[in-house]
Amino acid sequence: MSDKGVLEEYKRAKKLKNTNSNTSADIASSHETHSRRATKALATTQGVNQAVVKILSYAEGATQVNDTLWYILEHEPKNKDGIRTPRCDRLIDEDGNRYERGTKDYQSIVEEWSVDFDPPSSKESKTKVTVESEKDDMDIVYRKVSQFTKTNYKDIEYRIDKDRSRDKKNKVTITFDSASIDISALDSELSEYSISKKVSKPNKNRDSVHMMFSSPKGTKLETVESAVKNYLERHFKEEQYRYLHGSHYDTDNHHVHVVIKTKSETGKRLRLGVSKMMEVRKDYAKVMREKGVEVEASYRSERGVWQKSESRVVREIRARGEVPYIDKIIKEKARNRADEGLYKNMEIWERKQLERYHTEKDNYEESAKYFKELSFKTDDKREKAKYIAKYKACDRMAKQLKIPLTKVQEKAKELVIEKSNEIEK
Repeated sequence: MSDKGVLEEYKRAKKLKNTNSNTSADIASSHETHSRRATKALATTQGVNQAVVKILSYAEGATQVNDTLWYILEHEPKNKDGIRTPRCDRLIDEDGNRYERGTKDYQSIVEEWSVDFDPPSSKESKTKVTVESEKDDMDIVYRKVSQFTKTNYKDIEYRIDKDRSRDKKNKVTITFDSASIDISALDSELSEYSISKKVSKPNKNRDSVHMMFSSPKGTKLETVESAVKNYLERHFKEEQYRYLHGSHYDTDNHHVHVVIKTKSETGKRLRLGVSKMMEVRKDYAKVMREKGVEVEASYRSERGVWQKSESRVVREIRARGEVPYIDKIIKEKARNRADEGLYKNMEIWERKQLERYHTEKDNYEESAKYFKELSFKTDDKREKAKYIAKYKACDRMAKQLKIPLTKVQEKAKELVIEKSNEIEK
């Protein structure tokens, strides 16, 4: 099947998957959501910045938290001339108390925080056993492993997961909550499979989280500080989380570093998953707009952006005039992809990305059609103008979305073009 055929298959599969019955209220609400997304995405392409909030690290224990605060307040990086310059002059806690540069008052705060830190030894190592099969179906492997484990490891906590790996082997993983697991019985019982064992070190306790709230170039430091202060008071102080924050003004993008104790005064744990971080970005963007700074918060896929930006490490390697190792890997994979086809033998995440593209495109097209029909049905000039604006935003966004290409696929496409040019010559 050609690349075009593969894309059509994904499109048909996605449409079949999305054919479910919804109420008229749900449909209207869905189209309104897509209209807002399209307007925000188009605003971003026209120069409106995205709200930047990042988790930089998690820390375990008083020493690590103290080191993070030292980095924010005391550490003086070198400028281009090799001169060390201060970039932060104070830390501020949730009650507005200030801890000036040159003092170590924040150490007493960390000591207060660490009273109910979990002891480092509270977590045990885990044993990860992987069972691989090249012939049997994954469900067969999973069933055999489950039956044997249930019978022979009754007194040990464990979890079994299915995993279709990239090397096209069917894998089932058993994770035991113990470091001392004898798998000899498992090995002999399931001898037709490849079995490997790995003991992992326990994850460090997440006693504190280090976050950064950034601003677009040209934003005044006072504006960013005020926005972050307001955000923290609304979302962390009210829930009784303790925190310290300090501003860095050594770059064009003024930003605020925040260290938050992950256990509140009421014992509640702070969980910052993907969806929660999106909420954080949206709430921070809202506060920034209240301060007069135009920023938005949306997923990359909603804006038609499929690739992540390069990491700081890769950018620094390029700046030194060196070739990052990742470029060599991409080039090698691109050669194989150029011969096979851009959309054949894709990784699982590449298929998911392609499905997301068709979902977003179909959503914008359906919403454009919906608002266009509404504009014809109403005689009210204001209502008509509102529907037409929403129709145009969704229609433009649907046309603006491009089929996602990974870096490997982009390189493979270049190689295909080069090869065809050579044949023509």
